[in-house]
Amino acid sequence: MKGLAAVLLVLLTGGSYARFPLAERIRALLAEQMGEVKHLEVRLHTLSPAQKIVGDLEEATIALRGFDASRLPVKSLLPHPKERILKGRIRRLRVEGREAKVQDFLFSSLTLEVTDLRYDLLGLLARKEVLLTDFGTSRVEARLGEEELLRYAREKLPSIEDIALDFQGGSPGRVVVRGKATLGLLSLDLTLTTGLKVVEGHRVELHQPHLEAGGIVLPPAMAERSLASINPILDLHTLLEPDTPLVLDRIEITDNEVILLGHLEFALAASGSGKEGNHAWAYRALRRAAQADSP
Repeated sequence: MKGLAAVLLVLLTGGSYARFPLAERIRALLAEQMGEVKHLEVRLHTLSPAQKIVGDLEEATIALRGFDASRLPVKSLLPHPKERILKGRIRRLRVEGREAKVQDFLFSSLTLEVTDLRYDLLGLLARKEVLLTDFGTSRVEARLGEEELLRYAREKLPSIEDIALDFQGGSPGRVVVRGKATLGLLSLDLTLTTGLKVVEGHRVELHQPHLEAGGIVLPPAMAERSLASINPILDLHTLLEPDTPLVLDRIEITDNEVILLGHLEFALAASGSGKEGNHAWAYRALRRAAQADSP
């Protein structure tokens, strides 16, 4: 997970290690980290030449399409003692993803946004690290459309035929799954009506499922056993690498998609300054990629 660290290194040093434009250098670093990507674009907006020298960026946007989201280097933030010497700041870092694949799931869109990132750069010289000392807010949004959820249901319920989905948007929203089950010569219409909930910040499970077979409502215990193959729907601990700092907060169901909302939760480290509330993390910003372009 060195990719984002190398990107931040280039951002915060104003691209001094690059022999071609800064945005293109960042794009090359990410392409090396991410592997196969259909589309990758980097857009930067600086405040002024003077501020750029000390590593101050107004906004950095990374746009991707057709990529493996599990390779996004968001895990590069690790605890480290803080040293306040030279400062840098990115007011808004945003990743905009389309067709984001995470193992067996294909999200129609994936957005990560962090505001007001602040850095101390002494570690860049002393230990080849960039220290993240504070940040404002973070937001993660992932969208699953009807086609992807229908594919998931067909894969997990191979014995059910003619599966169809309906979305009932609202608060709380519900998903309705319909299909047919064959028992010998008997064909039964099945209807599952369920909400979705976040459990322990990393699992998406069925919420108050209501299962009917041939017009008969199944008891909760029987319904739970019947639905074991699709519950939980999603578990980040199995989809992402260990210790990825992504936490799910809630789920919204609209008339045509399911939206997962969360945030990035980085581990706190000892401040060293004694001031309560000062965050301290470290990017393991090895300069291998940057030094490869140095004379």
